[in-house]
Order: sequence, then structure tokens, then C-alpha cells
Amino acid sequence: QGAGGGSLPGGAGGPACGVGPRQPEVRHFYRAAIMVDAEKKSLAYDLCISSCEEILKKEPGNKEAKLRKAVCLVEKREDPMKGVALLKELISADSTYIDAQLQLGFFSLQSNQLDKAAERFKKVLEIDSTYIDAWLFLAQAEEMAGEKEKAIKNYEKYYGLVQDTLIRTELRKYIDKVKTTK
Repeated sequence: QGAGGGSLPGGAGGPACGVGPRQPEVRHFYRAAIMVDAEKKSLAYDLCISSCEEILKKEPGNKEAKLRKAVCLVEKREDPMKGVALLKELISADSTYIDAQLQLGFFSLQSNQLDKAAERFKKVLEIDSTYIDAWLFLAQAEEMAGEKEKAIKNYEKYYGLVQDTLIRTELRKYIDKVKTTK
């Protein structure tokens, strides 16, 4: 299996949840933002963002801190385009940065920009063909766009690559459901 992250696009358990062993407070605040009540989310995101900014003062080139800051800015929803711009800046500096490509793909899914999401997930597969979760994300984008045959093909591709028996069992049921729905 490739370096697949979690199964929840755009955050919880996703590929960008950590920023490395030297920045545990960033992971802590980000995870807190996912789990806390709505009124506390903003504070947790603010703490995560400020932790990232402190890291970036010392290490301006820290990609993971920039990524996490960008994700928090988007998920906080006060100025999401600032976060998207930061993700695009990361990609312009390194177009092979998978986590940034994935996050832009997830955010494209959330904003119903399905063609952009599909392109991001295809780019991930170009960068690393062993990143098997990208097949699942691509299939989701295609299914949401109404491209049922493409989605089924990519769900089948993912099914053929994933090793986990529970995922395979549930995915087989899901593929059969997609095949029989209009």
C-alpha cells in the first residue's frame, strides 16, 4: 500500500493531520478542532494557526507547518481563500507535494468543484502511483459528478489494490450499489 492517509476528505484522519515529530502541538490543536464543539473549533484552529506561525518564524521553509496552517484557515471558514492560496503556493514551489495536492482535491470536493478535485487526485497518482487512496478519492469525485462508469472503474481499481478485507467487503457492496442505481 502507498502512503494513504485517513478516509475522511478534508481533514479528520486525512493525510495532512500531522506536521512531523517536532511539532506535536500543531497536531494536538488540529485534532482538538476536529473533535470539540462548534463554539470551541475557532479557538482550536486559532491555536493551531498560531503554532504553525511560530514554527514558520524559525523554519520558513517548513512545508508541513504551511500545509497545516492552510488547512486550518480553510476549515475555520473565515478566510478560506487565504488557505487555498497558501496551498497553491506550496504546490508552485513543489508540484509533487502530495499532501497539498490532496488537500486542494478535498477542498474542491467540498466546494463541488468536481473537475478540479478529479484533476488533483489524478495528479497525485501521476506523482505516486502507489498512493492507492487516490483511486478512491478520484472515484468519489467522478461519482459526485455523475460520471458513474468512470467512478465504477476507479472503485474497482481501488478494490484491486486495497488489502484490508473489511474495506474490500464494504467496497464490493458499495460498487454493487452504484452499479444498480440510476
